[in-house]
Amino acid sequence: MSSSDSAPLPWNAYAAEFIGTFVFQFFSSAMILESGGDLLLKALAVGLTLSAISYSCMGISGAHLNPAVSVGVAASGKCGLNLPNMLIFIGAQFFASVFSSFLAKWTFPTCQFDPSSDDYPSGSACPPDKAISFLIYGSLSADHFLSVLLFEFACTFGIVWVYFATAIDSRSEARTLAPLAVGFAMITGIIASGPGTGGSMSPARTIAAGIVFGNLSLTLAPVLGSFLGGALAGVLYAYLFLYDAVPVIYRVTAKPGEHEAAKLPPAKEEGYQTPSWGPRASRPASSTDLSGLAEA
Repeated sequence: MSSSDSAPLPWNAYAAEFIGTFVFQFFSSAMILESGGDLLLKALAVGLTLSAISYSCMGISGAHLNPAVSVGVAASGKCGLNLPNMLIFIGAQFFASVFSSFLAKWTFPTCQFDPSSDDYPSGSACPPDKAISFLIYGSLSADHFLSVLLFEFACTFGIVWVYFATAIDSRSEARTLAPLAVGFAMITGIIASGPGTGGSMSPARTIAAGIVFGNLSLTLAPVLGSFLGGALAGVLYAYLFLYDAVPVIYRVTAKPGEHEAAKLPPAKEEGYQTPSWGPRASRPASSTDLSGLAEA
């Protein structure tokens, strides 16, 4: 690991994660509340919002926008995201999600209820099916802990796997389409798990909704499942397919107050000794340089 791997990332990267997560959480929550009981429409609203915001952040912070993605990237050990930087990313994502969820709640002030109860306010602006989706709870949440954990684990694993395959792997033929691919992975995950778990696939989305509505009793299973799914996807993809460090993915395009793009050192191809064991033994070799990762 180079010395740059242990240095703080540019503050712009942290800002991009906060702003991107804030916008994603607000617009996805608002569109869910306005989309009625149509599961496909809800899934499209969240997935396409994620794609759009990811495009705006991908070149600055890598567009994690999800603590499960950040955990997976850090756990891979190949992307230059060390523990302190991962914790800052996750903190930015959590705070942004909480603030954004409060804003969404205040925008729809009558949408308040106890998700663990079948008694909903008679004058609520949010029918139960809408409110449950916004709160990231589903029909399995109250009584089926393991089912919720496995659903969120599997769907989050899929999202992080797609993220690695398209946004991080330098051999990918679809890197410019990575945000779209991740958005479609979110859409399919919500369709698959939405009715049962709420289809969060993000610990930040789950905990933020619980905090805003004052009920965290049903958040453990989806949060644990999402973190485990993200971590395993990152570790497994890196072990099977990433042979060495990946290209720089945390950067800024220009320093504050300047208009000239920052000059980043080009990635340098280096030799790689193919291991004599494991799934990478017969794979082609590739490597890139991470120098300049944490330029201010």
